[in-house]
Amino acid sequence: MTVDPNGTKHQVATLDDGLKFAGDSGDAIAKKLNEAITISGGVTDETKLTDKNVGVVAKDGKLNVKLAKNLTGLESAAFTKTVKNGDK
Repeated sequence: MTVDPNGTKHQVATLDDGLKFAGDSGDAIAKKLNEAITISGGVTDETKLTDKNVGVVAKDGKLNVKLAKNLTGLESAAFTKTVKNGDK
């Protein structure tokens, strides 16, 4: 705890303190300050990736990862079900 010149008390974080990260499912991940967290997408060859198809929107204290409605720069896509326009 520190006190500034105005007499206001402030808590001080140490490297033993940390942050918690959570996704849409699973348990939250706790990491100490100065520890890395790995965020992986499954593809490790950068030449097989494209840019500008994923956005991150900050809203209501959350970062929401969103896929573009109109994908660009793709070379292929695999779909396992035939869907006709208007089917649900």
